[in-house]
Amino acid sequence: MGWFSSLLFGDAGRAAPPSNSVLPKKVDQWGQTSIHSSQYEITEEQASVVEPRIDSVEATRTTPSYQQKIVPELEVTRLEPHLDSAETHLELWAHLRNHSEAEIEVRQVELLKQRIDERRFLKPEEEHEVKVYAGGIPKNDAEHYALIRYRVVETDDYFEAKYLIKYHIESDDHFVPEALELIRPVRDI
Repeated sequence: MGWFSSLLFGDAGRAAPPSNSVLPKKVDQWGQTSIHSSQYEITEEQASVVEPRIDSVEATRTTPSYQQKIVPELEVTRLEPHLDSAETHLELWAHLRNHSEAEIEVRQVELLKQRIDERRFLKPEEEHEVKVYAGGIPKNDAEHYALIRYRVVETDDYFEAKYLIKYHIESDDHFVPEALELIRPVRDI
């Protein structure tokens, strides 16, 4: 281990390993290589290939790569329950409002163990009324959350918003949803 320790610790009294050592030839020649300045000279032709013109690159770029991602918020401004006369069937209509600067498409609504595909487009600051549930009246408040999945039309990014369901208890022990409150942050899916 003599030559290795002198290599690590710099023992000047010891000589480098002999050329007929067991080391590969390239390792023996490490200390003997010299860099010639002519090795790294670049001709004008090579420089034009290596360094393309900057103005041509900027002309082809249409959108900056540092553009911020749009995370839209979809608010449920009002939830309207419609009960039938026998009070056995419930329809829920929600007023959805787009609070972003981009057009979105509402894709899916999950509420009270029911999934409805909507395919409703909302422009910025636009509001629409959509049916989000049709079925029996809940007998308890076991379902606490609703989900709305939507996408930004311009960028094709998909998002999922989670809402807390607020119930109104009827006199006959039926639980009718009366509001959906957005739980932030909106999830990017």
